[in-house]
Amino acid sequence: MKSNTFFSILLLIFSTRTSGQTLLKDIASGNSSSKPENFIPINNKLLFMANDIQHGRELWITDGTSQGTSLFFDFTPAFSSNYNYPNDTYITGVTLWNNQVYFFVNQYQLWKTDGINPPVKIFELTNGLYSGLKMVTLNNQLFFTAGSSLWKCNGTTVSQVRSFYTTSGTIIVFNNKIYFYTYGSLSGSYSDQLWCSDGTYSGTTFISKIYRGFDFLVYNNGLYFVDIGDTGLAYIGKTDGTSVGTTFIRDMGYGKSVGLYNEFGIYYSKMLFSVNNKILFWGGKYEDRNNGLYTNDGTDAIQGTKFIYKMSWNIYNDIVVYKNNLYFNFQGNEIWKTDGTAVGTGMSWLGKYLYLGPNNTLYAQNLDFIYRYEPNDSFTQLTTQNGSNTSYSEIQKTIIWNGKLFYTPQDNTYGRELWITNLPCQAQVTLNSPDDDILQGMNQSFKALGSIIAINKLANSAWVNYQSEQQVDLKPGFEAKTGSVFKVLIDNCGNN
Repeated sequence: MKSNTFFSILLLIFSTRTSGQTLLKDIASGNSSSKPENFIPINNKLLFMANDIQHGRELWITDGTSQGTSLFFDFTPAFSSNYNYPNDTYITGVTLWNNQVYFFVNQYQLWKTDGINPPVKIFELTNGLYSGLKMVTLNNQLFFTAGSSLWKCNGTTVSQVRSFYTTSGTIIVFNNKIYFYTYGSLSGSYSDQLWCSDGTYSGTTFISKIYRGFDFLVYNNGLYFVDIGDTGLAYIGKTDGTSVGTTFIRDMGYGKSVGLYNEFGIYYSKMLFSVNNKILFWGGKYEDRNNGLYTNDGTDAIQGTKFIYKMSWNIYNDIVVYKNNLYFNFQGNEIWKTDGTAVGTGMSWLGKYLYLGPNNTLYAQNLDFIYRYEPNDSFTQLTTQNGSNTSYSEIQKTIIWNGKLFYTPQDNTYGRELWITNLPCQAQVTLNSPDDDILQGMNQSFKALGSIIAINKLANSAWVNYQSEQQVDLKPGFEAKTGSVFKVLIDNCGNN
C-alpha cells in the first residue's frame, strides 16, 4: 500500500449491518414531488436540488440520514425574472476544484461551497452576459467562457482574460492551454473562430477561422474538433495550437451529434468519441451512401476512415464510453456496445436508458427499474420499487454514494422523492485502471463476495469503503492522497 501522506486514514472494521430500501425524506410533504436531482458529492456530504414547495427549487444537503437532510441554501427567495417559475434556482457548470464545488446560479452568478459552510457568491455577470455550461482548470486557476469573454477565477475573485464578440460554452484544456470557440468579426467577416489561451491576454491567440465549431476530443496526444459547414456536412479537424498546424482530416457526411449528461446532470452534446485507439463517430452520405458508425485513425488519408456498422440514427440521449467500449441505446429498447470493430458491435442487453455516473459507474434502466453494469457484461437490478415510465429517465437523477443507491422513483403516496437502497454484492472487484480512481469529494463503496484488489488512487477528500467476505488486497500502485479516508471491512457482503 502506498500513500503520500500520513493524514490519510485506514480503518479496518468487522461489523454487521442491516439492509433495506427506504424513503430518505418526504421533502415536499404529501403526494407533492420535490424531484431531487443534480447530485454533488463534497466533503462526505451530498448536495442536490429539490423543491419543497415553500422555497421553490433550491440547494439541499444530506449525510444519508433523514435527520441530516435539510435545505442548505435558498438562492432565489424572490421572483427571478430570468425564469418563468418564481423562487426556483437552476445551477450549471458544476465543477469540483480544490475541495470546493463551483457552479453558476441562474446562469449569471458564480458561487462556491465546501458543503460545510454556506455558499458564497464570487462573481455576477452583468449586461446580459450569460455563462457557459463548463469550467476547466489550468495552472491552479478556473477558466470559463461567458457571453463575450474568457474569464479566470483564482478561487476568490474573477477577472477577464480577453473579450470577444461572443463565445461558445465549449472549452477544453490540452497541452497546458485552453481551447475554445468564439463568434464575431475577424477581418471584416463573421464566423466561428478557434482560439487558444495560456490564461493571459497576450497569450490568447487566434488559430483558425471555421464555419461552426462543435465538440473537442483529445486523442493520441492530438486535439480534434468538428466543423459543421454551411451545407450541414461535418468535418473532423486537428490542431496543435497554430494556424499552420490546423488541418481538416476527413468529412463525416451529415454527422450525428449525441446528447449526454455528465455526472452532475449537466447536458451537453458530442460527435467524437475515443475507444480502443480509434475515433468513433456516427456519419452518413459517404461514397457508399451508408449511414452508421465509422472510425478514424487520426490521419487525413481516405483509408484512415472506415465504415463499421450500418444503422439508423435512432440513438437517444444516452451514450457512454466505458472501459474500452462505447455503449448506446439503439431502437429505443436495446443497449448496444461497440469496441470500434464490426464484429465487436452488437446488442448487449434489453434496456431503455444508460447513464455514466461519478467514478464511471454505469447504470441502465429497463421499464421502471434501475440496474448496474457488471464486469461480466451483465446488469444487476438495484431497485424493486416501481418508478414512472412516463419520464425520460430516472437514472439521470441517480447516484451511488456512501454504499447506497440514491434515486427518485414516482410513488403514489409520496410523489417523486429521494429514496435509498443498499447495493447487491459483486463476485469480485478489481480496481486497476484510471477509470477506477476516486475523485475528490466522492464517497464510494465496493462490496464483493470474493476478493477486492485495489490498485487505484484516491484523491484528497475522497471517502472510500472496501467490503469483502474474503480479503482486500491493496497492491503496489494503490495511493491515498492527503485527506482521503478509506475503510476496509471484512464482513458478510450482504450486510451494509
